[in-house]
Amino acid sequence: MAVLVTGATGLVGRHLVDEVDGRVLAASRSKKHLGNSSSVEGVLLDLADEKTIQRLPWSSIDTVIHLAAYTEPRRSVEEPHKCFTTNACGTSALLTAAHDANVSEFLYLSSYWVFESGVTGELDESTPIGVETPYGASKLAAEAQCDAFRTQSEMMVTTLRPFNVYGPGARPHQVVPEFVSQATDAGIIEPHPGNPTRDFLYVEDLVDAIIACMKAKTDDVFNLGRGKGTSIRKLASEVADTVERLTDREVVTRFSGPIESSDKKIADIRKIRSRVGWTPKTDLSTGLEKLISRFL
Repeated sequence: MAVLVTGATGLVGRHLVDEVDGRVLAASRSKKHLGNSSSVEGVLLDLADEKTIQRLPWSSIDTVIHLAAYTEPRRSVEEPHKCFTTNACGTSALLTAAHDANVSEFLYLSSYWVFESGVTGELDESTPIGVETPYGASKLAAEAQCDAFRTQSEMMVTTLRPFNVYGPGARPHQVVPEFVSQATDAGIIEPHPGNPTRDFLYVEDLVDAIIACMKAKTDDVFNLGRGKGTSIRKLASEVADTVERLTDREVVTRFSGPIESSDKKIADIRKIRSRVGWTPKTDLSTGLEKLISRFL
């Protein structure tokens, strides 16, 4: 039997496929070979095309790790239907196919964007839900379908809500790679006005959490983060210091807007720590050094 990993070319997928024991079906829209192991096989999957879901070799799949998604919250305002079709409808079709094929375990990667934007501080799994973007709506709808299958079927369905994930392979619109690119290209980091606090999780720690949930046979909802907040100003300074140390070139940070940290969104990870035994291992400075070294 095999583990199906969707979104295998994305930030998390490319780090995950070599860490899963046994045969892995690495699903993406390009069907290119992924991973360094002979047990990893590329398969075609487009969440917006249900026929590609139906054509998957379901008789040989025992576990689904669903990472594939439309991943740009701000751009989703311009492409709401495309975002919803991929994230909500695609996840529903994948859940249905997995259920019909008697798949035993389904892990879905959601997002902290499902929480109410006005709620700040440490957010646990009971934090009020509320969305303001088509992206958040699509992820919340997919979560609701996961909840339904968890309740109405024997398939174990786990929903993971990572906070800000970063690492080699991250998309350039995300804040960490944006700062790294600014620092290495022009030697100047210019954060947007404001100083929100976010929880930054290194991709390898997220992969460890997924593997831990698989081994523990979870059937629940978990927040994922480091459990520690970093302001955007502090992040910019950390990136600048790391690039300066690794390149011996000066990096300037140009801040505007308020100095005080605001809008704190930090993952409360006590639930997954107690239920699964997972704890993140990579602090921010170590993660940034790994990322920037690879980038350079």
